[in-house]
Amino acid sequence: WKAAMAAPLPTREIVKKAEFKPLNLGPAGKVKKIEELVHPKAKVVIFENGVRLSFMHTDYTKDRANIRIGINAGHLALPQDDPYWHVFADAAWGGDGVGDLTLDQSISAFAGRSTTLASVRIDPDTLEMSASPAIADLPEQLQVMLSQVVEPRMGPRPASMLRDSLKTSWDSYNQTASGVYGFYDGTFFQTGNPVYEEPDLQKYLASDDTKGKAYLKRLRDEGTIHVVVVGDTDFDSVVTAVAKTFGTLPKRAGLPLNTAQLATIRSVPTGQPARILTHKGPAAQAIVHVSWRTNAGIDPIEAERMDTLGEILQLRLTDKVREAAGQSYSPNGGWTSTLYADLGRFYAHASVTPDQVKPVEAIIDGIAADLVKNGVTEDELKRVIEPAVKSQERSRQNNGYWSSILSELDTPKLPGASMGFRKDREAQTEARLQAITPAQLHEIAKRY
Repeated sequence: WKAAMAAPLPTREIVKKAEFKPLNLGPAGKVKKIEELVHPKAKVVIFENGVRLSFMHTDYTKDRANIRIGINAGHLALPQDDPYWHVFADAAWGGDGVGDLTLDQSISAFAGRSTTLASVRIDPDTLEMSASPAIADLPEQLQVMLSQVVEPRMGPRPASMLRDSLKTSWDSYNQTASGVYGFYDGTFFQTGNPVYEEPDLQKYLASDDTKGKAYLKRLRDEGTIHVVVVGDTDFDSVVTAVAKTFGTLPKRAGLPLNTAQLATIRSVPTGQPARILTHKGPAAQAIVHVSWRTNAGIDPIEAERMDTLGEILQLRLTDKVREAAGQSYSPNGGWTSTLYADLGRFYAHASVTPDQVKPVEAIIDGIAADLVKNGVTEDELKRVIEPAVKSQERSRQNNGYWSSILSELDTPKLPGASMGFRKDREAQTEARLQAITPAQLHEIAKRY
């Protein structure tokens, strides 16, 4: 023991800490044009390479900013021959590090700072990245996000892990009635596009990762870029940081969305044979779901009224279903629409025991009939509008809210998206909500 203790320690291998190395793509970009918005009070900068920067100063969160980067070319810009490629490409893009750093090395490299790998998402209309760094780390955060666009690691591990997870969990949905409903929800109301096909595990597993990565690379390389920064920092420093990062990229022509492939989307025809779906859990559970389709061509103002009527439907469901079936039941109702097509529906949904199915169906039918016959009351309208107004006021105290508003300035519009920009009607939101009348909602109820 004494000899062992006296022996010299073996030389330890020195482990060098992982280090993030910013890209050097060339000289900083030059500003071509600056515009000032009245509402929200923000500045929009256009660089010579076409990159757009929208900046808004706030002090809601001291020394913090929200960064949102949109690459305006989502998966609808490309062929839909492999409808699930973006699911696995999304996993690889966000889950495998950047440059020559693995995910673990990336986390280690940024230890002690607010810099992170940005959250990423492949949407139908855009690639979106977001992060919320401390102001001191904002330049580095933009460097990281640039690297995630130009040289993401994109190894096979994240997609492989996702496939393993799908195999393991695929049948877990059928343990409850709610799970079965949620699993097939996308197939009940619309048809005519792969997004509404019945889920098929083998189709997911057969998705071509090589093709998916190539598709994503094309979107990253060719989509136009919009950088949004909202937070407690100054305009000049943000312009400088963006000029040194996204301002260094070559000019991009952009990729148009192929919305023609959405033209075949339609509502599932009524009068179809009964569709039987079975869960494998305890027998004492059931779902009641009723929906009422709404027509196409709904403008943003009408959509606000539809939402309001949907909230009143929720109020009545809560009061009536709990009164009849018990306080433990949590029904929900409302109005929803799809971005893929100009389609929407009112709905009422409740998880109940099998013996409560018929009584709850009768309650829902009764609520609908009364809305059609008598409309809504002033008290119901007040119970919905007052919290909606307060919620809107709270939303304005959040950097993420304003970055979402500003990000719309350069986002392609899908067929089911609200017409126009939210920023153009944001300031009057409370006034519009408070101007909604029972008569307007009664007319909508009678129509649908």
